[in-house]
Amino acid sequence: MAVLVAQKQTGRVVTVWAVVAGLSLLVLVSVPGGILFRAVRGATVAPTEGLAVAVALVTVSAEAEDRRSTAEVT
Repeated sequence: MAVLVAQKQTGRVVTVWAVVAGLSLLVLVSVPGGILFRAVRGATVAPTEGLAVAVALVTVSAEAEDRRSTAEVT
């Protein structure tokens, strides 16, 4: 996520936070069990999936940058 912030890609940062918040809410509402179990589950699942989304966005951004720099060289 820090890479997205450093690259000033605020739209993508908001996307990652939206995924984390939405998934956390989904886990809290849909997983059976006590509130503590659901909270712990949401606190582990949501940030992990948010990290996966952030890594995907950084990877896509890096690949696009590589293509742009390659196109400029040729």
